[in-house]
Amino acid sequence: MIRISENELNLRTIMDSGQCFRIFIVEESYFVTVYDVVTMNKYVRVYHVKSEGAYFFNCSKDEWDFWNTYFDLDTDYEKFYAAIMKSDDDFLKSAAEYGNGMRILRQSFWEALISFVISQNNNIPRIKKSIELLCEKFGKPIEKYGMVRYSFPTAKDLDNITLDDLSDLGLGYRASYIYGICKRNPALIMPNYDMLLAIPGIGKKVASCIMLFGAYDLTQFPIDTWMRKLLDEVYDGKFDTTPYKGFEGFVQQLQFYYYRHLKGK
Repeated sequence: MIRISENELNLRTIMDSGQCFRIFIVEESYFVTVYDVVTMNKYVRVYHVKSEGAYFFNCSKDEWDFWNTYFDLDTDYEKFYAAIMKSDDDFLKSAAEYGNGMRILRQSFWEALISFVISQNNNIPRIKKSIELLCEKFGKPIEKYGMVRYSFPTAKDLDNITLDDLSDLGLGYRASYIYGICKRNPALIMPNYDMLLAIPGIGKKVASCIMLFGAYDLTQFPIDTWMRKLLDEVYDGKFDTTPYKGFEGFVQQLQFYYYRHLKGK
């Protein structure tokens, strides 16, 4: 078991922040919450032991090297928090306190690309359901901890799909966008904002999310419906990201997560 303090990592916060869709609560009690985290062909079980104030990763040392990177645990987020707490932005400071343990995951670009195309104009339960159906149909089983999860299908796994193959995944009109992406030369699918905007079905918000969550481009500041409401209500329509240069995306995640909490979501 690998132990990580809940001051460094908060899985519930990350799970509910909209940056990923494959963290699952397996069991929850007053004493412990058990999570399964799945990304690409990796799967780990994590125990949040509340009395210990820590998370325990049930994995080998070799596996831990991957998860340590995935959860961005080598990045010093304290400097981000310090810059926020020096500001005169009371809303953001409250968001930072509420979102303690937030981190920007270092996700697979391919998984983020497909997932955030699925996410557009969609709600989180439906997004998660469609992604799981996609994984079950085209991914590979991963048997661990007495359970079976499924890998996220690679570009090669989806190379020969048809539109009919996607018809029963609850994707709606997004199926044609996913199909189009899968038929592109995978070599062209590189972390580049302008390239993303040239792909049918990807607008500015989705491209920004893909770059932030799939390419670890912390300068991105995605604005969706929730963020637009937040900016209008809290900041009179405009938020100056200049004081947070280099970690704008982290600030956005704190604001997004806290604002949805305030609205009961």
